Amino acid sequence: AVIVSRRHGNAVQRNKIKRYYREVFRLEHHHLSSHLDILLRPYIKSSHNFALIKDNYKKFVIDIKGEL
Repeated sequence: AVIVSRRHGNAVQRNKIKRYYREVFRLEHHHLSSHLDILLRPYIKSSHNFALIKDNYKKFVIDIKGEL
């Protein structure tokens, strides 16, 4: 699930961020096992950048793999 608070902008901007996160997950979900539930919640306003979201997601996957 993707949760984007109002501090990230109006509905159009929030939906754009959600689309970015969903697309990154779609492209990179094969790196994770299927038994995980993931809740994505951006904290910084610079999360409007698709490349930054993708890089951070890859780092997240590496961290999660190390803990499993």
